[in-house]
Amino acid sequence: MLLIISISLQVFQINKKNCSANYLNHNIMSELFAITEFCMLHEIDPSFIYSLQQEGLITITTNDSDNFVEEEELHRLEIYTRMHSQLGINTAGIDAISHLLEKMRNMQDELNALKTRLNLYEGTD
Repeated sequence: MLLIISISLQVFQINKKNCSANYLNHNIMSELFAITEFCMLHEIDPSFIYSLQQEGLITITTNDSDNFVEEEELHRLEIYTRMHSQLGINTAGIDAISHLLEKMRNMQDELNALKTRLNLYEGTD
């Protein structure tokens, strides 16, 4: 289930090359979403977003003393927000669930690759 983001959410475009030392090798335009706007829209405390950053689940970009989340991370942030607000899962639990889901995706990819190889061998008989 994908949450639809209201048009009132602040969207900023910046050139990453000029943003910070972390992005010196990139020259890509990226949309950034203000954390304060995201928190107001989803009725959550900003400290939750910062705790996700501390767990290493999301990356926060700072530009002109404002904090933003990149568009690529917005879907995961919405999922984490729903886990927290609707299911009452803390950030450590979200981290564990995220890790397990990633392992499951990797195992599914490996299984699909093995099925493809098996089909190749079975087809040559």
